[in-house]
Amino acid sequence: MWKIENNWRQLDFESRLRRIRALASHHGPVSIRLNTKRKGELQSVLDAWFPNSQSEYGIFILSGTSHLSPNVLEYAQQMSFRYLHGNHQHNQLMGVSLHPVKISELGGVLQNTQWPERSPFLLQFPPAFGMILRPNQWTDFITWFHSLSIDFDPMIYDSEVNLWDSKTRWDKFLARYLVEFGNAFIYPNLPLSLISNSRKAS
Repeated sequence: MWKIENNWRQLDFESRLRRIRALASHHGPVSIRLNTKRKGELQSVLDAWFPNSQSEYGIFILSGTSHLSPNVLEYAQQMSFRYLHGNHQHNQLMGVSLHPVKISELGGVLQNTQWPERSPFLLQFPPAFGMILRPNQWTDFITWFHSLSIDFDPMIYDSEVNLWDSKTRWDKFLARYLVEFGNAFIYPNLPLSLISNSRKAS
């Protein structure tokens, strides 16, 4: 999902929309969805993609992202083949993050392990800027979300997620879903990010 705010002049918006609709892929059709009214972040994300088959994957570029690496599609393809299709795939894997997290925020859990320093790792935490999503898990998340009562607040024991506002943060629900059902994202353990809200994407 790539959110485009219609705050340009009408001519600029129509020109950019034509370029986006002209996108093509050797891997299959490119689907473009245009919302003509503001739905809010949560509903926009939920409506962005509903899988038509188990062989398609969603790449979400989330609101707030300002810089995207030209290598992001190559990375997405390699990580999908290795972890979503290959010998490392697992039913509890929700998808792949397009950016790392600060190791300092994880309390040093990746220090002094048997694995190479740059090994990717699993984390039950929603990516902030972009992700690759598996069709089964995304469908299950949407179904779970619509089963909730309207006043449900997705709290998690002893988590910073509890400070997020569930009315404006759709990923608070995703965080709760990950913990409740034992799912996780693979995060890259790289010095730079493929996608960010700064000029450090590479």
